Amino acid sequence: MTTKKYVLIRGIPHLKTLLVVVALAAVCLTTVSLAQNKKNASAWFQSGKEKVSNKDFYGAIDDFTMAIESKPDFAKAYYHRGLAYLRYNQKSKLRSKVYLEKARADLMKAKELGFAVDQKYLDESQ
Repeated sequence: MTTKKYVLIRGIPHLKTLLVVVALAAVCLTTVSLAQNKKNASAWFQSGKEKVSNKDFYGAIDDFTMAIESKPDFAKAYYHRGLAYLRYNQKSKLRSKVYLEKARADLMKAKELGFAVDQKYLDESQ
């Protein structure tokens, strides 16, 4: 019968140091990732505004959505996406209550996040 020998790794203190270094690296990468997300959110937001100025409301909705996904508390993006839904609904030949509901939800979310929403847009979304 053979016996197994278990060997303790003498470098355990080094293993702890390695784990601390890995944890710090993860924190740094998360910080960089968050900064990149904010940068992406801003880029998507600007792209959405350009599309609105070109009357590409559907494309603007997509870009504002990407901005919101990158930065979920981006009140201004919710506000502009709400307006884009309103404009898209006005432009569309098949007006839909769904777009009005989405517009209202976005405008209310922007308001909830502290953005000053003009009452006329909330009224228009009903």
